[in-house]
Amino acid sequence: MTASDLAGKLAQFILTPLMTLMLAVAVLVFVYGIFEYLRTMSSGGNADQGKQHMIWGIVGFVIMTAAYAIIQMVLGTFGISQPGSFQTSGSSQQFQNPPATSQPIPLNPIQNPPNLTR
Repeated sequence: MTASDLAGKLAQFILTPLMTLMLAVAVLVFVYGIFEYLRTMSSGGNADQGKQHMIWGIVGFVIMTAAYAIIQMVLGTFGISQPGSFQTSGSSQQFQNPPATSQPIPLNPIQNPPNLTR
């Protein structure tokens, strides 16, 4: 097993699931903050705790999204692929133009347009 394989397995089995879990926790904290904010506002209480939970949920979401992007950039830079992930490197299949035909492409796809005058 090479270092590239080890790094790919580490990212696949440890980093990606851990970051997915932390991202879910950040979303849950945000949603909990919304419910807490609405509950305290309806009872006439102080909604600062709900606001703090929403802010920290957003901060956690941004941090986890940035960490995922950084890890994907590092893996892509060193050519390390994770099994089951999308290939974004130059090794993916390139699209080609379709073969040219001798028939002209009609400008109006309707062969017999209806008569719209009265």
